[in-house]
Amino acid sequence: MKSFTLEPNVTEMTMNVGDVQTIKAIINQSIKNPPLSWTCSTVNSKIFTVTPSDDRKSAVITAVGTGVADLEVTNTVNPSDKKTIRITVRSTIQTISLKQTELTVPRYKDGYNMGKNDVSYTPANATDTELVWTSSDPGIATVDDDGYITFVNAG
Repeated sequence: MKSFTLEPNVTEMTMNVGDVQTIKAIINQSIKNPPLSWTCSTVNSKIFTVTPSDDRKSAVITAVGTGVADLEVTNTVNPSDKKTIRITVRSTIQTISLKQTELTVPRYKDGYNMGKNDVSYTPANATDTELVWTSSDPGIATVDDDGYITFVNAG
């Protein structure tokens, strides 16, 4: 077999836990079962699994855990003919809980720092944990990007 390329033709890819992606080998000659080996660079595939098709012309990648690993596709007849895609698997927040959902504040207080200590989320190992804070009524209270609540009026 002569050389091959991969589709999508990328060197890096980001997936979320649970995502599934098909990678295809593009071979410029007619071969029924190309001599390709599809593997994950990690020992027990804890980041993603690789399921080659029966004809070895493609493989299904399933993201199973957070981290970074390489998908390696190798021509077994000519091992120097190898393509690699670095795959980063992330985990997004599924649920968010607040310690307090309501606040009763004395009039002399001008604000309250909600912050990350007042928030819990699942899964605990989520990699995308950036929070966007908003107020349902900025005439009563505003909140900044860090979760600091400024009291404006009684309400």
